[in-house]
This record gives sequence, C-alpha cells and structure tokens, in this order.
Amino acid sequence: MNIAFVGPQGSGKSTLAAMLEQRRVHPYTVLPIAETIRTVAALGYGEDFDKGKHYSQRRLGLDVEVSGREILQEIGAQLRELDASFWIKAWHAEYLKVKSANRLVAVDDVRLPLEAHYLRHHIPGIVIVRVHATAEARTQRRGVLQGVSDVTEFGYLQTEYDLQIDTTDLTAEDSYAILRKHMVNNGLWQSSYEEES
Repeated sequence: MNIAFVGPQGSGKSTLAAMLEQRRVHPYTVLPIAETIRTVAALGYGEDFDKGKHYSQRRLGLDVEVSGREILQEIGAQLRELDASFWIKAWHAEYLKVKSANRLVAVDDVRLPLEAHYLRHHIPGIVIVRVHATAEARTQRRGVLQGVSDVTEFGYLQTEYDLQIDTTDLTAEDSYAILRKHMVNNGLWQSSYEEES
C-alpha cells in the first residue's frame, strides 16, 4: 500500500520514508512532491542546489542571503498562485511512471490539505500518516527551523490522515514500529517481520 507522510520540517517524515525504502522486501520508492520544485530551483542556482544552504538574491534593489528552503517555498507559492494543484499534478505524472513499474511509493513531504485530498482521490487506498513533534524537538534535530511562517509549515494541521505519530519523544525505531503495527493491524502488510529485509 502506498504511504504519504504529512507534517512540518524535522518531524521525521523523510526518516520514515527512507526506512520503508531500506527495510522492506519489496522496497518503497520515495517520491517527494518537492522534487519538481528542486528541479526548477536548480535551473537558477545550480545542479548542487541544497535546501540547507544559503543563496544570494537581488530583492527590492538589495542583495540578500536566502535559505534554499525559503527559495523552494517561494517557487512553490508562485506556481500555486497560477494553479493551486500545479505541484501535486506534476508529482502525479512522476507517480504514474513509478506505478507502471509496479513499485510502492512513499511520499515524504505532503504539506497542504489540497495535496492530501488529491492523493486520497487519485491514489486508491493510499495511507496518509501525520507525523509531528514539538518545535523544540524539531529544532534539536535540525538546528534552526527555516521558513516557519510559510503555509507549508503549518498547513499540515488541517490535513486529513489515517494515522498520527507524535515523534517528540520517540526514536526512529519507535516511530517505525507504530507505522508497522498500523499497517499489519489493518491488513495492509502481511506481517510485522516477514516483509522486512
């Protein structure tokens, strides 16, 4: 069963998605929605574009340093003004390629209610997992949280989900065990361990 993780930066979405990619006998393919946004950013900032780095920009006649994360958020926002579903539609085109190879998909960066709604209606049976943690825990994991006032950092609060995991006081192993239990108990995985590599 395909899985989508929704939540703020530093909550553990990508860690859980990577565990699905590394541990399952039939591994998941991690397919982020933001991958197409990164492709656009790389056109202007180079192939080694990194959301953790800072980049020089010219804004209102001033030279400023902006984080890669903020650049991604701004590019995302600009095209969502043109079409609120632009990025999720671009993701869906990539998903169809992966699906044709009979691969399971883990989406590690759902941020907005519209994205979750689209996934729910276009990817039959997808499991949406809301992952969250306190700002203090997330800061401890990542350092300074960037772009926290962007809608993509709080939109997850209104996003539908099937399972919620508060990772504030959990290890990655604990969080994965909660996910595994949910999937097995709901008949979405055959057994807790027989599908682990």
